[in-house]
Amino acid sequence: LAFLSAMKLWLILWLVPCLVFASLRPVGNVAIVARSTSLLHTPSTPAYILGSYLSCGAEKLGETVSIVGGQFTKEGTTRTPFDAKVIGNRAVLEIGKAPLRSAGRYQCEVMTSNDELVTGNLVVYLSPVLELDHEVDQEITSQPHTVLLKHRNIKIGSDLTLDCSSFGYPEPFVRWEKDGKTLSGDVEYDGHSILIKKVNSSHSGMYSCHAENSFPLFVGGPSMPHQTTLRVPIVVQ
Repeated sequence: LAFLSAMKLWLILWLVPCLVFASLRPVGNVAIVARSTSLLHTPSTPAYILGSYLSCGAEKLGETVSIVGGQFTKEGTTRTPFDAKVIGNRAVLEIGKAPLRSAGRYQCEVMTSNDELVTGNLVVYLSPVLELDHEVDQEITSQPHTVLLKHRNIKIGSDLTLDCSSFGYPEPFVRWEKDGKTLSGDVEYDGHSILIKKVNSSHSGMYSCHAENSFPLFVGGPSMPHQTTLRVPIVVQ
């Protein structure tokens, strides 16, 4: 019995510092929603994201813990971590105007004045942005979240390829329509692109690509759908 009592006491003494350490946790703005400067990104006219900042701090048992520094790492990359500024006892990474692929998931690491390392996760959300590797001519449209291209003339018997690459976070899902109906039949899909071989007059029409993702607009809110549409009028002659 004496041995069991001593073992219980040892376990209690061992658990106490662990529980105190476990009470140290990260705090921050968790997620932000960035917006893009344009719905369309091309080689000559790149789109950027506009965000505010990510912040990360620490607290223990509900009390703010003093920090001396911190850094942020974008998950899925091998680049050097971003050093943070300490502002108001928070490690802060200013997003500002940044490349599209700055959107995504980040890990923050902050060092407390007691040399304790605290880590947490934050997210920069972005609705879909269309990414084309070639230049295009656009038409003015009043439709929101839509890019309308000038019509393309295609010769009968030739092949038609339409591309609709996109980027956002979370990764967008792409679907195609023709004249408001789901594409079917002699259409080949290659990732975000479609290929129609040996077109005929029935292939004339308005082709629409919808890039979609979903995320909450505020922490704890419901996930909301976000969509960007590329519309391409095709005339087969």
